[in-house]
Amino acid sequence: MMKNAIIAAVLALFCASAAFAEKTTAVVLQKDMALWSEKSEGMMEYAKLSLDPGETIEAYISGTDGNNKPVAVTKRSAWTNAKEGQTLLFTKVSYKNKDYYAISNRIALGLQPALVLENAGTYVSKNFADIRKKGVTEGTVIAVDLANKGGSGLYTLVKMAYYDEAAYVLREGYILSRKISTTKDDISAYKLLKQAENEPDEARRNAILNSITQLKTSEKINELLAAQSEQAAKLKDLTPWGVVEIDEFAILDAQGKNRDFSVPFKDAVFEYVNIRSLPGFDGEIVTKLSLERCSFSKRTAEKVTIDGVEDYWYFMEEAPVHEYDDKGELIHTEYKNGWVFGAYLRPWNQEWDPW
Repeated sequence: MMKNAIIAAVLALFCASAAFAEKTTAVVLQKDMALWSEKSEGMMEYAKLSLDPGETIEAYISGTDGNNKPVAVTKRSAWTNAKEGQTLLFTKVSYKNKDYYAISNRIALGLQPALVLENAGTYVSKNFADIRKKGVTEGTVIAVDLANKGGSGLYTLVKMAYYDEAAYVLREGYILSRKISTTKDDISAYKLLKQAENEPDEARRNAILNSITQLKTSEKINELLAAQSEQAAKLKDLTPWGVVEIDEFAILDAQGKNRDFSVPFKDAVFEYVNIRSLPGFDGEIVTKLSLERCSFSKRTAEKVTIDGVEDYWYFMEEAPVHEYDDKGELIHTEYKNGWVFGAYLRPWNQEWDPW
């Protein structure tokens, strides 16, 4: 009896160890990716936890497929606030030794995080003739498999996956290895660069930029750091009127505050307003917009006069940059920050609204 008990205990320990080992690293690819908990009735509930792109968690797997790729433990489920009958595929994951669920196409299993250092094309296979129309932009966090590659030298293609925020899908393919970095310091430095870019307080911005210099970053990141320092200095020179933080929501309207609301929007002449990298005409044009709902995190402290109109410059969060195909159909949207003159903004709660 004692011998059987010992054998059973050993088997139980072995099974527990095997079960514990059935996990693999998963890379978070979505911005502010939510973690979910399963409610008793089987519906997913937001666990009040969000992760940044590039963070790694553990995903439960049931084994590997014929291509030796990990097979995730998944569950198709509805979620809080979902429309009736709407479901998504969730993967069981572990974060800080606690179990959760993540929407399956927001993570990549068995790969490592990487940062895209410059705009790059993507390829369906290791063949350079299989290039896709859709690429990835500088600063995108992707997941890569450095062991799965083709070509050599400057023309080495590596297996990768990234989350397409505009289409809500996980895209896989290949990318040039020289256009990515897999070092944690580069990924951390880029996040800090974006934080510094949006920081209105000069002292805090300089502190962020200084913290980046303590990291071991690549030459490309160092170039971006130098550019950010120059832009910060330029911003200071261009805004003797100062910058203040705000939290406002408005409608950006290229026809300005005095639009003729008696004319249906579909009959109105399409015009565009420039969104600039800095307040003032010295700022580069980031994108052109006609009509958008917008949120603003800061504005100039003093008004300026342009073409006889006195107003502030406003900093717009995530101005959409749309890309269309030859047929005029939307194929890609990315988001950038920029400045817009206040003459083109109006309160969002007016009766006339094209939406």
